[in-house]
Amino acid sequence: MEDTNADDSKVLEIISYEAINMFYNKLVCHEDIEKLKNIVKDSVQQAWGKSNILDEVFKYFYIPNPQVSSISSSLKLQKHTKEEWQKQIEQAIIYCEREGMVMDVMVNDELINICSVISKILSGLEENLVLLGISGVGRRSALKIISALLSAKLIVPSSETQSQLYIELKKAGITKLDEAKQLVNDLKLKADEQQNKLSEKQEKANSALDMISNTMKNANSKKELMENLKQQTEDENVQILRR
Repeated sequence: MEDTNADDSKVLEIISYEAINMFYNKLVCHEDIEKLKNIVKDSVQQAWGKSNILDEVFKYFYIPNPQVSSISSSLKLQKHTKEEWQKQIEQAIIYCEREGMVMDVMVNDELINICSVISKILSGLEENLVLLGISGVGRRSALKIISALLSAKLIVPSSETQSQLYIELKKAGITKLDEAKQLVNDLKLKADEQQNKLSEKQEKANSALDMISNTMKNANSKKELMENLKQQTEDENVQILRR
């Protein structure tokens, strides 16, 4: 019963988290935000008799597992504290800077929250996202960060014309195709190397078996020869005694 209650609480946490974040980021007025919290809190209280769910919701972030490929249609959400999620973001920023990206961004609550929202959307299958608002809040940086966490290629059009965008998308597709071909070639090369090593080991094993077999044959031949000599000696001794 305790495990069932714990599972129910986890589900309610996620439901409340989704309900809050679905509307929270669209609200500006503090009064509207508080009203939203009260609506969700009252709904959970009336439907499930839980009153402290929101206290847990604002302590954690529910993030899709970055280790799971974004091709998958069913990603598992992982529960992270703010400190854990912030650490992942900081590591992604370091990675982006190593890749030559300009990451002039400050890790604050706004960026942490935006990254959590973008991560959930972009990790889904064929999802879309429109980021609106004033400049300087870190939307582009958040996209770079999440693309790094998801091991995804971020395409930034250098032109606003549709034809140029298609060209850049095609180039990106060709690049991915070349990477896939190279990966296949590398795997084939490794497979050939493994096959060669296996063949060498098999040859050595066959040689060892042949050597053992020959040794056994020689041993049997020597044994047979010794038995013949022994029998011959015994026969000669019998003849001598008869004389």
